Amino acid sequence: MSRTLQHFVDQLVALPRPPANARRELSLDTQALFSALLTNEFQAQYGAAGFAQADAVMRQFNEGVLLCRQDQLAAALAELQRGDEQLAALPAALTPYTSLFQLSGWGNYYYKAGEGERAVALLCQGLQLSIELEQQGHHALIYRRIEQLQNIATIYGKQQQYEAAIGLLTSTATFIHAGQATGLFVADWDAARLRQVQALQETTLFNVCRQLAELNTLMLASPTGLPDDYFHCHAGRQLLAGLEVSTYDRTLLYNWLYVKASFYAEGPDAFFANVLTFLADTVAAPRYGVFQANLLAQAASHIRQQATAQREDLLSTVGAVAERARLRAGGRAARMAA
Repeated sequence: MSRTLQHFVDQLVALPRPPANARRELSLDTQALFSALLTNEFQAQYGAAGFAQADAVMRQFNEGVLLCRQDQLAAALAELQRGDEQLAALPAALTPYTSLFQLSGWGNYYYKAGEGERAVALLCQGLQLSIELEQQGHHALIYRRIEQLQNIATIYGKQQQYEAAIGLLTSTATFIHAGQATGLFVADWDAARLRQVQALQETTLFNVCRQLAELNTLMLASPTGLPDDYFHCHAGRQLLAGLEVSTYDRTLLYNWLYVKASFYAEGPDAFFANVLTFLADTVAAPRYGVFQANLLAQAASHIRQQATAQREDLLSTVGAVAERARLRAGGRAARMAA
């Protein structure tokens, strides 16, 4: 086994590094598109003046969120309270939409303050309110609703409720790619509405799978009390079986899941060979470094369990390559969305 592991690491080090301009990113700025859709839908119902009034309050709550991200909770509390006062002064017609940002702002605050259950309750209120607004014509909010599911999963992960986090993210990804909605807190999920803007659908799927990969990497690197095959049994196998390979992104996501599953279906040797093939794709977009790092974390988990004198040297090399891939992808901790 030690010879097999050394061969894997030697081949890993010998892989050519991707060129600096190796990018196959979406040409469309999906975040700008999302923001434009939200704004256009709002203005269509309440006019430019109504949007300006509500936007000022939403920005106030966002100030609180930004301070939460900087762990300045006292200052964040003051900003959120100021937002509550401004919200109370808005015309009644503008209140429901703006309340979405109030709920997520306070949810962010309680998450940072260590009150995870209270934060989740507020975000779930936002999910229900979003349904009502979507039925009134604010269709783009369905993408924001998925962001709130990701936020809840982030809270679960921080509380080390890994089963809940993995389950929620898996159910979310399944809804995005297959339209099947179970375990998502509320019953009303419209798959046809999600598919209306394919670029946003695909970006949302990528972001959820990225969060799954980051969470699994964390689980592989630290003791959780869960078996090593937990991700495979409760997430990877299900997603692999149902994911339709219809876009470039989905092809790479499928390949990532296939490589992870090959460890259990074919054994470590096949897995190591497949990892090398996945990492050898030098034209993959840099953001896929997160998935490369996850595969290397799975390899490192296996290496740690082997009784070989070279174990620490092997782990050091694998870790260095994984860190390089993560940084190339712009590695960052998962965080709450506003």
